[in-house]
Amino acid sequence: MTRKMPLTTAVVVWVAFISQLVFPFALCVAETEAGKQTPAESTDRWSVEQVNRLSRKAASAADDSRLAEKTATAAVLGTSLDAIQERTRGWLELKSLYAELISEMEKPAELTAEQATVNDEIGAFRQNGLLQKPPYALDFYDLVQAEYDALGQALKTSDLSLSALKATMEQLQTRVQDAQKQLRNFQDLHNGDSGPAINWQLEGIQLDIQRAEVRRRIEMRKIDNLKLERQILDSRSQLAQAKLDRVKAGLVYHVDDLKRQEAVLEEKKKALRQTLADFAGKIREAERNRIKAQAQLQGATDNRKAAQAQAMLKGWDLWRKTYSEAQDQLEDRIRLLDQQQAAWQKRYAILADQTEHDTLLQWHKETAQRIENLDRSIFLEQQRQNGLWRQINTIVEIKGASTTQDGLSHAPIETRALRQMAVYGLDYLGALSATLQLERRVRGELDAKLARTPLIYRVEQVWNQVRGIWNYELWVIDDRPLTAKKILVAIVILIIGIIATKTLIRRLARKLLHRPQVKAATASAIEKLLLYLAYLMVILFALRMVNIPLTAFAFVGGAVAIGLGFGAQNLINNFISGFIIMGEQPISIGDLIEVDGVLGQVEEVGARCTRIRTGENIHILVPNSSFLEKNITNWTLSDRMIRAHVAVGVIYGSPVAQVRDLLLQACGEFSEIRKDPEAFVLFVDFADSALLFEVHFWILVERVIQRRTIESRLRYRIDDMFRQAGIVIAFPQQDVHLDTSRPLQVRLLDGDLSG
Repeated sequence: MTRKMPLTTAVVVWVAFISQLVFPFALCVAETEAGKQTPAESTDRWSVEQVNRLSRKAASAADDSRLAEKTATAAVLGTSLDAIQERTRGWLELKSLYAELISEMEKPAELTAEQATVNDEIGAFRQNGLLQKPPYALDFYDLVQAEYDALGQALKTSDLSLSALKATMEQLQTRVQDAQKQLRNFQDLHNGDSGPAINWQLEGIQLDIQRAEVRRRIEMRKIDNLKLERQILDSRSQLAQAKLDRVKAGLVYHVDDLKRQEAVLEEKKKALRQTLADFAGKIREAERNRIKAQAQLQGATDNRKAAQAQAMLKGWDLWRKTYSEAQDQLEDRIRLLDQQQAAWQKRYAILADQTEHDTLLQWHKETAQRIENLDRSIFLEQQRQNGLWRQINTIVEIKGASTTQDGLSHAPIETRALRQMAVYGLDYLGALSATLQLERRVRGELDAKLARTPLIYRVEQVWNQVRGIWNYELWVIDDRPLTAKKILVAIVILIIGIIATKTLIRRLARKLLHRPQVKAATASAIEKLLLYLAYLMVILFALRMVNIPLTAFAFVGGAVAIGLGFGAQNLINNFISGFIIMGEQPISIGDLIEVDGVLGQVEEVGARCTRIRTGENIHILVPNSSFLEKNITNWTLSDRMIRAHVAVGVIYGSPVAQVRDLLLQACGEFSEIRKDPEAFVLFVDFADSALLFEVHFWILVERVIQRRTIESRLRYRIDDMFRQAGIVIAFPQQDVHLDTSRPLQVRLLDGDLSG
């Protein structure tokens, strides 16, 4: 009789068996591939056979892990059944990664063979040239050009892919380092510990390291392969460029080629017109079905029929919109074929070299505008396509996955209409792209043709561009264009006119106004008035010469008026004050005036300010309004004769009569001092330290420093004469008188003298 083992004991034995079977093997794999080998070194030396062996081990580990997908095993390992199943998927993913790595490792041999094939093609082309011999037609040239353009686009895509792969590889390297750090932390935390749960966690960390490392190696292999592919693309591109140059050199004009292209385009237009007529019938049919669905909706007797009719009504509305938009797109596609036909005609005309230079320039301008319009249309259609597919996906996700209470789904008829609308849009987008490609080739051929034109035409082209800027309309006033040319001419007239007018007025003023009988201030005022009037005439003449109406300055005038009201009050005040000063002449040119304690000579009375030169040869600009608002001392308002004086003090006991005579004698020795009126002396005061005298005299002044110079020279002479006469010029002094009628008493006091 066989004795049965208890269930608990059987589970424990089975789990122990799985633990001894699965996890030591898994750890062995991880230890071999990730623990003992560094990622940067080991995988570089992997061969295809080694990767195959590792892939088989990963498959075996996945099988063992699948066997361990038991609730009892999860309990022993301290995890969940989902986690064990996830571990199985991890081993399967590692197996797939090994397969992908093998594919990338085998690819260099294929690429090397492809590179050899390309090199053979290049050698054959250098030796024999193209299989098709010249002359070449434009359609053949377009085929070669299309191949070259496709290779150029592939090179750009390759560069973008290479950048993306490098970024991905850096992320994977970071992921490997993070996983290795996690492994080290785990080993440090469980130093020397073992058991099913610990082994389970350790295996998971090592599996993550291996998957991240294999992914990184895959990306590295992809980068290496992509570099080889780019070399092949570059070689093919150079070959295509050589073919293109060969075909360009052999292009010839033949009228039959143009007629063949036109015939092809006419057939396309004929087919589109037939399709356009068919769409008119489809629109009428959709309208009839829409009306029928609307009648069914109105006559529905229950919710099921009403929902069905509502869905049909909305669907036929979409179909009618689809057909209507497709009809508009067909009409536009016919117009695009006409545009393509015109482009082909221009290309053959350029090839035939029978077009005038001006016509080529006009074509170039028109082609650039058409390319801009096509780019805009393509962008709008792409945005429309994106919106359509978002709408389709939304309907599929929401309505397509759910049904109404009566079991009806509304998604199919809507999605069919929207998908058909997207298909028609793709056809239209293809027509736009084909036309854009053709227009770009026209522009390229025009550029090449214009680049070979003589120098005189290039100069003419530059001149036409300048003339376009020259005649550019800035704005229109009273149906009169105001161009850059008019403004520039007006500015030139203003500059020349102002310079000429200023020179002429000044010369005229020197001859007619600067005479002895005409005051300098009057001459200056008349000169400025004439100058301002001449400036006004020059401005009006400049505006008249370029036909700029005065209404052009209406807005500017309003802005100026507002500015005057807020910020130009002082400016206008000074300007008006300047004309008042010129009229009343309270100050004139050459006058000696004193403003705020500063003495100077007036040099110019301007429209806004008056220029004064001080005795220190410093110019001071005084606003004109100051002369009307402040107290100004004008030393030479009525005439230039002023009275000056020199003060002197002599000691007490001096002969006062002799002092007076000497002062008058000193004044008489100077020719600058006038004899009429006569000088006179005043005995001013008995001062503390001196007898004070003042000698007053009259002089004519022309300069600021002249008065002070005469007074200084007179003081020198007075000092000299007083010395000769023995008269002492007093200085501050104090006499101390002592009473000597009795002896002076002197006492010495003890103690603090300060007290």
